[in-house]
Amino acid sequence: MCSLSLFRWELNPSYCDSLKRLHPYTNTRRLLHMMDLAIFDFLIGNMDRHHYEIFTKFGDDGFLLHLDNARG
Repeated sequence: MCSLSLFRWELNPSYCDSLKRLHPYTNTRRLLHMMDLAIFDFLIGNMDRHHYEIFTKFGDDGFLLHLDNARG
């Protein structure tokens, strides 16, 4: 029999609420930008993004840089 392990957000319905209380997600749009990144990757079929950078030269409310080194 195969054991199936669930992620924290699958077990805890208020996981996202607790995440929104952590820095830097409290006063910035960073969590929304990360969700945009995930949706964008899904729409273009990119299922192997492992890295992104956050441009914060002007403070915590920076923006995400989508990095993709391609396959191979």
